[in-house]
Amino acid sequence: MLIARLIKVIDDDETEENELLEPPSVEPAQLYVLRIKGHTTQNSLGAGIGLVLYNPDNNEELWASRIYSSGDRAGFEAEYLAIILGLDFAKTCGIQKLMIQSSNDAVVCQINGIYNVNKEKLKRLLKIEKAMEKNFNEYSIQEISADQNTKAAEMAKTALATRKSLNIPVSWNFADFIKDIGSKPHEGAKKEVDDPAQHTDIDPERLYLLRFDGGSRGNPGIAGAGMVLYDDQGQEIWCGRKFLSESATNNVAEYLGLLSGLKCALSLGIKRLVAEGDSQLIVRQLNGEYRVKNAGLKTFYKAAVGVAKDFDYFEIRHIPRAENSRADWLANHAMDSKESHGLEQVPDV
Repeated sequence: MLIARLIKVIDDDETEENELLEPPSVEPAQLYVLRIKGHTTQNSLGAGIGLVLYNPDNNEELWASRIYSSGDRAGFEAEYLAIILGLDFAKTCGIQKLMIQSSNDAVVCQINGIYNVNKEKLKRLLKIEKAMEKNFNEYSIQEISADQNTKAAEMAKTALATRKSLNIPVSWNFADFIKDIGSKPHEGAKKEVDDPAQHTDIDPERLYLLRFDGGSRGNPGIAGAGMVLYDDQGQEIWCGRKFLSESATNNVAEYLGLLSGLKCALSLGIKRLVAEGDSQLIVRQLNGEYRVKNAGLKTFYKAAVGVAKDFDYFEIRHIPRAENSRADWLANHAMDSKESHGLEQVPDV
């Protein structure tokens, strides 16, 4: 049974359809094979994950999912995340007997106790993996060749290239699961918003991440924007919130959040920046995919394009709302407190 959820996006007459599926039907006594792959590239600030479920009796493919997870991750971290998400996927499906297959021999040897794990991040992920093994009556992990794992590898590469997830069981909230295990590096601890984030020395050669959000209660109505900057290790280096004293729309608030974040990044000396927001309208307009039809937004659009040109490298992309909770929290706090904060070093904001 297919459950389709239509997600309406208020933009230039565009609508995106997102389909969530019922999980595959499984037999508790049956052994299942889940082939996994985690894929990332240098400076990608994200990872793609491929999961392919098989019946080992006849090698029949039962399910294939791809998952995009934002955040700067090394190759081994992406593979561990793929395994952990695969375990949670299998648990959601009701599988009791599971064999994970991975083409990353080093990670398989680490999990099987053949190789030591020295990095603290990997130790934490290994500890999570070991705890999750206990959810199954029978469990093992084994290495397979890259040729045997081409389907999962293709899914992982596509997830990273498109930054979209596909074929997610309706009962599986993987975004919340990533947050719960603490492996989403750019979520950050929710500091008290009135305590300025401690920024570090800026290296113009490093790639930094801006997350922005904006909202309006009434649309138009009372509005606020939230902005957060992270370094390439996922550490928050600055946060700000902006209260809009005049009535504004959601889209205006989103643009002001983006502009405030861009100007702050420049004022700190950042030269290479990726911006992420959950407004498809703003992101697609900045990427030239949508025309800016609304006369009131054209001024903000032109300003954002002008500021973006001051960076040596700039990219803007869309993320799910669940991954933008820190900026959303700041935007809502701006509306609740009716105050701006953290913008002292930002010119003309």
